Amino acid sequence: MNSQFFKWFGIIFLQLLFINSAFAETSAERLTQLLTNLKTMRAQFIQRVVDKKGVTIQESNGQMALQRPGKFRWDTQSTGQQIVADGKKIWVYDADLQQVMVQKQDMDSLKSPALLLSGSIQSLTKKFKITELKRSEPGFWFELTPQYKGAQFQSVQLNFVKGQLQAMRLTDTLGHASQLIFSRVETNLVLPESLFNFRAPKGVDVVDHSK
Repeated sequence: MNSQFFKWFGIIFLQLLFINSAFAETSAERLTQLLTNLKTMRAQFIQRVVDKKGVTIQESNGQMALQRPGKFRWDTQSTGQQIVADGKKIWVYDADLQQVMVQKQDMDSLKSPALLLSGSIQSLTKKFKITELKRSEPGFWFELTPQYKGAQFQSVQLNFVKGQLQAMRLTDTLGHASQLIFSRVETNLVLPESLFNFRAPKGVDVVDHSK
């Protein structure tokens, strides 16, 4: 499992910040309302990648923070990877490669599956099926399935409990599932702007595609 899978997962989560509220379907309306009520969020996470048999093949943990619209931070302790967005640019720092990738923060510059939840109502309703799942676990579960050719993932599932995002699950085209569980969740608090500022460590290679 390469680091690109984890970069996709983090960027997918970033796109939650861009949802607005004009869907037609009941399940989509409910998801939209939950996301609209989420102004800021800070939490710890555990992320597990499992194979088709449910065997864990990789595990990581860290902290995340978001502030709508467009600001996001994802710090993976076990790998040293960081994803930071300030509303204009996205920085993806890979500690193993000693490299920082910089992109413009717009949906056209983000390849699939980052197009998920891009904020375009027409694009979302045409390209993705939004289904509210019935599960024994508490809260609301939603599944978003791409309805177009060439998608690099099969589905994304979101779990909200008492209005808070508690879990995510991304299944790729190889059948690997990345499961994300949040803990110590705090929402709608004031976050320092410094969380969403990124400075590349000395000596790392910076590849800037934002110009």
